[in-house]
Amino acid sequence: LKGWAEAVHQQDAHTVCVQESLSRLAHDSESIENLLQKHALHEVFFGNAGREKINRLNRTLNIQWALDIAAQFPKEEGATRLSTNLETWLHEIADEDDRERVELWAMKVSKGKMTEEEFNEKVKNMN
Repeated sequence: LKGWAEAVHQQDAHTVCVQESLSRLAHDSESIENLLQKHALHEVFFGNAGREKINRLNRTLNIQWALDIAAQFPKEEGATRLSTNLETWLHEIADEDDRERVELWAMKVSKGKMTEEEFNEKVKNMN
């Protein structure tokens, strides 16, 4: 199992992989730490974890170096700014009226009165 934990690539260290593996690695804390480090990197670079989860992973596993690297990459707003994940990016909008407008648009998407594509276009045109 130790060899398996070392061989897992960070792209494959998604939540389901970690959940399935932890019980098998219960008596090997080094392998658990190794797997959790890879999971943290997966979440930073490939996942869509919220700021709260990333902060928790950083406090536990000290992945600030990875966060610093990720911060240097340009953000793909179309991919990350969805109506379903407002909590991860709405705080970045400075104007309170604009934030309320975005929340209204997200509500329209959830009710089927607006498509996700229309939502993305409106958010993109705000900037």
